[in-house]
Amino acid sequence: DDFLDVGGRLFLRTNLSWREDESFTEAPLTAPSLLDAYLDVRPTDRVRGFGQLRLSYDYTVKPGDTDAFGKEQTSFELNLDQAWLKFDLGRVAYVTAGKQRIRWGTGRFWNPTDFINQRTRDSLDFVDTRGGADLLKLHFPFEALGWNLYLIGVLGGVDSLDQSGLAARAEFVVGELELALSTLVRKDAPLKVGGDASFGLWLFDLRAEGTLQRGLD
Repeated sequence: DDFLDVGGRLFLRTNLSWREDESFTEAPLTAPSLLDAYLDVRPTDRVRGFGQLRLSYDYTVKPGDTDAFGKEQTSFELNLDQAWLKFDLGRVAYVTAGKQRIRWGTGRFWNPTDFINQRTRDSLDFVDTRGGADLLKLHFPFEALGWNLYLIGVLGGVDSLDQSGLAARAEFVVGELELALSTLVRKDAPLKVGGDASFGLWLFDLRAEGTLQRGLD
């Protein structure tokens, strides 16, 4: 019911790793901390704007330090994580335009159907540190069936319309089974078609995910 909501989340960590053939006092220390601050505006019940900044800080990083892959590290980073506007078209279709988070697929350690994100999630991290993607998303919900259809214009990193991509995803619920089919089409890029499914069987949650790609080098 509020017109404006301001808030955030602070996540502080300190990690110490030690091997038995090392001196404990020389064990490496890291402190990757995150601060997410957001602004959520709802002028009407049919329009919503959202923006979020992410601040990353690690006081243990010194100038010139590199990670395990040789990439130079920085102790302080400030990024625009999300900035989007959402509205509806006659309460039939819902539009979300701007930098927004998106995640496809059912897996945690491997997501071959996550076509849109350019970065792969660090599966061993507690927090998904990937930022949002620049998208124009059109969502058609079929509430009586529990189904959803998405059409998405992928706009990140393009400077002309012919470099953009078009993604589509359909999600279905059939009894205990949740099934999704997705695809991504972009000029001079492989055609990607994927599917993922999940369902409960007794005490277990079973998941499957896979893709077909055509036009690879």
